[in-house]
Amino acid sequence: MEIFTFRRYHKSVEKCKPDAGDEGHPCPCFRDMKEFAKSFYLSGTWRKVRDSYKKRHFGICERCGRPGEIVHHKKYLTPENIGNPDISLSDDNLELLCRECHALEHMCAPAVADGLGFNADGELVEVNKSGEDV
Repeated sequence: MEIFTFRRYHKSVEKCKPDAGDEGHPCPCFRDMKEFAKSFYLSGTWRKVRDSYKKRHFGICERCGRPGEIVHHKKYLTPENIGNPDISLSDDNLELLCRECHALEHMCAPAVADGLGFNADGELVEVNKSGEDV
């Protein structure tokens, strides 16, 4: 259920407005972010790296081929390594993922309920047991 709630909000952190501060921030994508990483993910440097990476990978999820939305760090960021550009900003540690693959990476659960999936345009649709649109 948490994943569906998230989907009603912003598709990416770049649309968030941190000016409201942590307390009044309207969306969970900012509120649920680890405290040590907030300033990094909202930085101009990260946004440039992220946007450039997405373009170079043609907006395609590197795992399943659906539309990619999230630039994921293969080696997870920690307070100890976030300041190391070889980890936080290097293409070698980045991977463009769709929301479902990113959810599977972090939660080991599908991003949508049974009987739902994403079509080639990234829209939520009903699917049959073989994964094809209904």
